[in-house]
Amino acid sequence: MKCTLFFICFFLICVLATQGNPKETPEIKYIDIIHCTHTDYGYTDHPVIVEELQQRFLDIAIDAASSTLELPKAERFKWTAEALDPVWEWWKKASPERKKELLQAIENGQIDVAALPYNVHPFLNARQWDLALNWIPEKEWDLFSPKVGIQHDVNGFSRASAMKLLDKGIKYIWNGINTYWGGAPFQQPSGFWWEMPDGRKTLVWQSMPYWFGYNLLTEREWRIKQTNASNTEFRTPRINDILSTDEESLRKANSILNGKIKKMQEEGYDYDFITVSITNQWRIDNDGPFPPLVEFIKEWNKLGLEPKLRLVTATEAMKRIEERIGDKIPTYSGEWTDWWAFGGASSPRDMAASRIAGNYLHAALSPVWGGNSEAVQNKVAELDRELCRYYEHTFAANKATSDPFGYFNQGHLAEKSIYAYRPYEKAKWLVAQRLREKFSNQAEGLYIVNAGNADYTGWVTLDKHSFRNMDYKSVKNKKTGKSHKLFIVDNEAKFFVNEFEANSYQQFSLAEDSLVDEINLSEPKIITDELGWPLSVIWEGMEKPIFQGDIGKFFSLESTVGRRIEPEIWEVKDDIKRSEKVDQSTKTIYAEVNGKATKTETPFSIIFEQEFSHPRLLQATRILEISKVEPRISMEIKFNRLTSSNPEAFYVEFPLPKTEAFPRISNGGVEFEPYHDQIPGTCTDFFTIDGWVNYADENGSWLWSSKEAPLISFSETQLAAKKPSPPENMNKIMAMVYNNMWEVNFLNDCPGEMCFHFDLVWKAEQITPSMADDLINTYNLKPLIMLNPATREDKFTFNRLNQIGDRQ
Repeated sequence: MKCTLFFICFFLICVLATQGNPKETPEIKYIDIIHCTHTDYGYTDHPVIVEELQQRFLDIAIDAASSTLELPKAERFKWTAEALDPVWEWWKKASPERKKELLQAIENGQIDVAALPYNVHPFLNARQWDLALNWIPEKEWDLFSPKVGIQHDVNGFSRASAMKLLDKGIKYIWNGINTYWGGAPFQQPSGFWWEMPDGRKTLVWQSMPYWFGYNLLTEREWRIKQTNASNTEFRTPRINDILSTDEESLRKANSILNGKIKKMQEEGYDYDFITVSITNQWRIDNDGPFPPLVEFIKEWNKLGLEPKLRLVTATEAMKRIEERIGDKIPTYSGEWTDWWAFGGASSPRDMAASRIAGNYLHAALSPVWGGNSEAVQNKVAELDRELCRYYEHTFAANKATSDPFGYFNQGHLAEKSIYAYRPYEKAKWLVAQRLREKFSNQAEGLYIVNAGNADYTGWVTLDKHSFRNMDYKSVKNKKTGKSHKLFIVDNEAKFFVNEFEANSYQQFSLAEDSLVDEINLSEPKIITDELGWPLSVIWEGMEKPIFQGDIGKFFSLESTVGRRIEPEIWEVKDDIKRSEKVDQSTKTIYAEVNGKATKTETPFSIIFEQEFSHPRLLQATRILEISKVEPRISMEIKFNRLTSSNPEAFYVEFPLPKTEAFPRISNGGVEFEPYHDQIPGTCTDFFTIDGWVNYADENGSWLWSSKEAPLISFSETQLAAKKPSPPENMNKIMAMVYNNMWEVNFLNDCPGEMCFHFDLVWKAEQITPSMADDLINTYNLKPLIMLNPATREDKFTFNRLNQIGDRQ
């Protein structure tokens, strides 16, 4: 007992000794307040209403700025436009006099226009990111003079975007993360330098959420619910509804503020200032300016209340942050992955359409057409704009789960999906115009185009109806004289091409001759399970198989606590307890196969097909095609999901062989190693990819790709795992093909048929990121086809039908 008491006393002495000189908490000297609107293209209102509201809000800001222009600078109204796109839409409709007023407010430092068009999820490709930072003409860019990139709500920030901002001379990023179903990498608020792969740095202020400035001054929110702007039972806050300027109210707000500052400091906040944004309290999202804020700050400072308040723009705030702590804050590097991105999997068909549209636009710009006119480039940019709008962070209304079939949510979904399906159809039409423009006046023939940046080996698929009842059995290359057999299945005809040169076309003639193709084959060695489904495939020259295990295994992860799943698990800080909560709150159900796999062969490939069953599916099939020509496999997963609003996620497993290579992925055209090349604390439960995962070592490269599904995990599902280091098996890819766990912002229930395509290729050489991009772009949009008859099109039809751009 005495020995125990001795060690207790010794421990207490040591603790007291270490706490004898506690770190001094600095006094908060001032609070910089950025007044802004959080811009959701929807959520609180139908998207078209939001567009109108946002432009009206800018008018209010201009009026308020103009009315205070003659006041001392400290008493002027100031406003930051969070998103560039609403400003641009306003500008295109404004009168010359009104434009002059806006420019005057910008020049005076009263209105600040941010650089990014929207708050977006990381689904943009490299071309689209380039467009996002060239959203408006250079003339207007210079007039608006953006200095800060702002992203609110979204839990990540693509490094591709940060690098494009730096290219435009913008070194400041303001980020107000909403921590629901996600989180900030570091304690909010705080600042850090973010170093890019090329060594350039951008200053990041990781603020509190965009509404937090009001919370600092009050005990509770003023808003009662998040209602539509058209609901006249609720109003925007009027003078003295919030932020009253009488002395009693100001002193009470001051007392509340200092209490909250003390709590922040107890939790580790150690700057001598606070920089925070504030929004109106009508709905918080999509709310306009609150001009009485100026009077509140003026009266606060007149009373000498501490800390002093300053109404500033984002540019003003960021410059001051750099001056005060730029030489003291840490530097981090790596990708800033997004915890919210899994919501994109709630609308898999829409997402697939958007990504396929991007592939068609890539094809439309191919050099195979002999150049891209201004009209073509403008059309591609127009459709990319719509795709960028689709990737804006609001995918459904705030009633997505509370009233999923109401007019409000259904109207939002209908408007949102336009920005996936409209560019999908228009991009296909643009490519068709390019084909007809190129070949309509050339000799009779079947023209096949590889508009990808890599050579293509595989099938060219034709619609048999285009033969107009002719009994064609082969095609002949008019240049080489080589013939290829046509394989007819139902209404589909296809022939095989080998090493079809990138960005080129070939002319064929259709023939009724029956023949056998001659091609060098590399017959693979296939090991199957007892039901005939392949477990591994290896070709000559490979040391390890292209995959190893039950490829294409389907399973679901379902919530057992309904929509309580986020509070049940996400807020649990302890990793072990959170993992236990995940186990308690979810169940995993694997599909069961329905008997033996069927096997069919062509001279060039072996195809396995197997049906499978799952309680959440009406029917499902997996099809695996194994090439005899090169080490490559293709997989198609088709299923019909049964309707359910219960939170769940669907995955498809791809077990690759264990190698010395660590996977590399790409987002927005910027390559990185997951877990290793990331800002600490950013999302590791899943990753948004441009379409591929690359394992490259001295024994060759394994390149896996997905045509429609942009989200993956490694090893297991990783739900709420928040792992800072890689899981055990980084060679098992889990393609996330559905996920409706997010409560709002995203589609509640997406039933019906879905189809996903995957590709896996092995190359003996090291595959670089640019090679990966080229291969995936090529195989995600297979050869384009035009059947050109001997008859000629009249000149009026040819000119008017195939003219690209606006009709004259």
